[in-house]
Parts: sequence; structure tokens; C-alpha cells
Amino acid sequence: MTRIRLGVPRLARLTGGRAGLVVALLQGGLLVGLGGVMLAERALLPRGWVRSAGYDPELPIRGRYISLQLLVPAVQLAPASGSEGTDGAVQLRVQGNRLEAIVVPEDQAASTKAIPARIEPVDGTMVAKLTEPVAVFIPEAVADPSRPAGGEELWVEVSLVPEGPPRPIQLGIRRPGQARIEPLQFQRPGT
Repeated sequence: MTRIRLGVPRLARLTGGRAGLVVALLQGGLLVGLGGVMLAERALLPRGWVRSAGYDPELPIRGRYISLQLLVPAVQLAPASGSEGTDGAVQLRVQGNRLEAIVVPEDQAASTKAIPARIEPVDGTMVAKLTEPVAVFIPEAVADPSRPAGGEELWVEVSLVPEGPPRPIQLGIRRPGQARIEPLQFQRPGT
């Protein structure tokens, strides 16, 4: 007499402990894969510093993230006095270690990988304020760096991904009268 096995998949026959181990291994594999992709992007993609401004669209439940709007110099535009700004699209590039924006003509914005921005004068230069803010995680025990002390500017080092807004890597502060950006070191009080 031949025994016929009904089609119960092998994975479905896993018991509690084994099933949990399989799920944990799958989740661990996904995490390692995502971490590998992000490390590869940081190593291979262009990266540069860009000035930012705190941007809080009234999100009451946002955890320990700060939203920052990137203020990218529009390099080919001369400052326009009294201009209120216009909506447009830009392409980003890294020159030296700084991010720059090149304004894309309206008729070419859809065919290029342009990023929506508001182009307006800020402190005497034309700046592209990227429409989509970036979110940066900050540790629980540190003060919110999105509102720097008098005269200091908050900068973000970002990597340029092939599509979409830049990805933040780290935060830095530029003090008045200095060209150098000091990366922020987040440490818990008492360490």
C-alpha cells in the first residue's frame, strides 16, 4: 500500500521555534541587505554639504526626527532684487564638496530627473529651496539642532541618489566668519 502525502508545504509544517527562527533570518537578511545598499551609496554616489533651514509642518507625532529644507545655491542665476521667487525645478550636482542647483527650463523639467524647488533670493544669492524636506534622525538625549545659536548655520551632508531628493548623511554647523563646516557629534550628557 502506497501512502499519498497531501500537498502541505514544508515551510507550513514548521513548528513555533523553527518558524520564528526562519522569520528572524529573513528579517535579518533584509536588514543587512538594506544596510549594504546604503553603505554602497555613501561610498559610490557624489556627496556634498548644503545649507538647511528647520522645517516643521506641525507634525505632532514625529519621533526624534527633524525636518530640514535644503537651501541649494542656484549657480547660474544672478540675484534679483525684490524678487519674491518662483516655483520651478532643478538638477543637483556636487562642485568641490558643496551642493549646487542648476535651474531646469519648464519645458525640460518632465523629461529630466529634476527636483521641484522654489527659486528665490536669500542673503544676496539665488537659492533653490527644495520643496520636499529631508528627515534626519537625532538621538533622544540631545537638543534639537535645527535651531542653531546666533549667527550659526546648520548644514547637512547629503548623497545624490539617481532619482528623488538627496539623502542626508550627517549634520554640521558653520560658525560666523568661518568657511569650514564642523560635523556635529551627538553625545549623551555625561559621556
